[in-house]
Amino acid sequence: PVLRALQQLDGNDAEILKDAIRQGKAENIQAIIKLIQSTDAISYTYRIATEQAQHALKQLTHVPPSIYRDGLAALVEFGVQR
Repeated sequence: PVLRALQQLDGNDAEILKDAIRQGKAENIQAIIKLIQSTDAISYTYRIATEQAQHALKQLTHVPPSIYRDGLAALVEFGVQR
């Protein structure tokens, strides 16, 4: 979401987010959260992750059924839900 937010923010808002990334500090975390929420970054990222997960699960149908395939499928689903 941070990278998508940077694509959409400009001026001072973009600089606040860039500084937070550079410094790695959470001093302005509430302001950073609000900046990210002011864009479509969260919904966009979730949509892309869901699309990629669906693609990965489709590709897993080419793998013979096994506990390993089930584990990979569970990992894909976990990645989107978190």
